[in-house]
Amino acid sequence: MLAPIPQNESQRLATLYALDLLDRGQNTNLDRICRLAKRFYRTDMASMTMIDAEVQKFLAADGLEPDPVPRHSSFCAHALLSDDILIVEDTLQDVRFFDNEYVIGPPNLRFYAGKPISAPNGVIIGTLNIADRAPRSFTPEDAVTLVDLAALAESEIRTFSMDVFDQLTGLVNRRGLQLIAEQAIARAMRQGECVSLIYVDIDKHVSTDSDSARLDDDSLCRLADVLRKYLRGSDILARFRSDEFAILLPDTTEEQTVVVKERVREAINSFTTMYETPRYIDVNIGSSTVEPSEGDLTLERLIEEAND
Repeated sequence: MLAPIPQNESQRLATLYALDLLDRGQNTNLDRICRLAKRFYRTDMASMTMIDAEVQKFLAADGLEPDPVPRHSSFCAHALLSDDILIVEDTLQDVRFFDNEYVIGPPNLRFYAGKPISAPNGVIIGTLNIADRAPRSFTPEDAVTLVDLAALAESEIRTFSMDVFDQLTGLVNRRGLQLIAEQAIARAMRQGECVSLIYVDIDKHVSTDSDSARLDDDSLCRLADVLRKYLRGSDILARFRSDEFAILLPDTTEEQTVVVKERVREAINSFTTMYETPRYIDVNIGSSTVEPSEGDLTLERLIEEAND
């Protein structure tokens, strides 16, 4: 049975691309976590996986060859759909997996437990999992340990994120957005899709000598949270500069961008009603859309045209 695609698939893939995880290869610390999991549970296999658009890749593995797995055959692709551990005590008794190629053929999986792994922005990007060639039970105490080991793996992932995520808001930063845009634009060119961008510039007017011309950290975090709630699952929100946000809209036409832009205005209005001095907030919202046939499709062009 094929795993459903998560509703935030575009954002999930964008997070993977921003972290540049898929091309990093195996990681010593993650390998160590997998060895600990395999020894603790006495399973045949343990691995740390990332799910790309079409394949499952391994960041670390013990007890199996870390070759890419087709997504349609991936157990971990099913685990992406929830924060909870996916437990399959006997694959032959599960309608999702009884005829899976890795169950009826090597490595003949009969047991699987996978804890979803999240990036610093909260998006699930993969799993820490254990697997065995014999069916077995999995107790609540077993689950606690797997959650703890997954937390260690997430801490390691967090070290990768320092260069591409804004440490205050948890959003991707300018460099992260550039990495995401490279992937989104390449796909748009291949599939003939539009790419759009919305640029939000927040100005705080200075009313007294003691006032700051910038929003404070708490206000920026609240604004980021509000924007997240109003945007679509496929929209990529980034903190571009101090008080400036960019929203990349893959596969979005100019007409569709108008609708998203209105949602951004609603989000800003919601934010200003909570802000202590809303009359001192000035918001500029610009947008741009580029057709793939126009050529010169770059993030820089989208930002420049959105700021005109």
